[in-house]
Amino acid sequence: MQTVGESQRKKSEPATVKKKKTPDIPSSERLASTSSTTSRGQRGWDVLEGAKRQFVEELEQKAGEEFGHHIERLKMIPFEAKATSTAAAYKAENDKRNSWISQKKLPMDESSFLFYLLDRAKQIGSSALAKISAAYQTANEGISAIGASFVSDIIKSKRREESLLKKEVVKVTMEDVQKITMLAMKEERRGIETRCWQFYRSMSC
Repeated sequence: MQTVGESQRKKSEPATVKKKKTPDIPSSERLASTSSTTSRGQRGWDVLEGAKRQFVEELEQKAGEEFGHHIERLKMIPFEAKATSTAAAYKAENDKRNSWISQKKLPMDESSFLFYLLDRAKQIGSSALAKISAAYQTANEGISAIGASFVSDIIKSKRREESLLKKEVVKVTMEDVQKITMLAMKEERRGIETRCWQFYRSMSC
């Protein structure tokens, strides 16, 4: 036989359960979470190009959702293997290259990369060119033997240009020093001659 207290307690239990029920996640938060996941995937694809990107795309189709996290990690691995500052610099260089290629309406391939490298060689030094090349090869599967040969020659040509420029600067500097020295000697000679003439005139008086 149930007492009045037990009956009242049982009636109150459903209300307690309802209070402890986990509230629904607001739609705005669900959207933000989905957007975050999408942006991570987009960032992954943004850093991969060429055969590397194609390989991971095919792997993603074969693996299915079960290995989705592994695919996301694989997309970023080529850059995560670098130091943080290096990875950031490489991504920035690739963004500049892709932007230039898009503006010129060229295909996203190795030949356009060589055109870009030649164009940049007009404005930047050999070290910066080498960084552009390293960034390209990190995002891609590498570079063909012929392409690598041209890249090497472009960088070497720029280094030779820089070396010749340094020699010219040193030569001009030496010429300037000689001119200044000769002018100083002439001025000193004139001063001596003037003093001698003044001394001679004073003796004559």
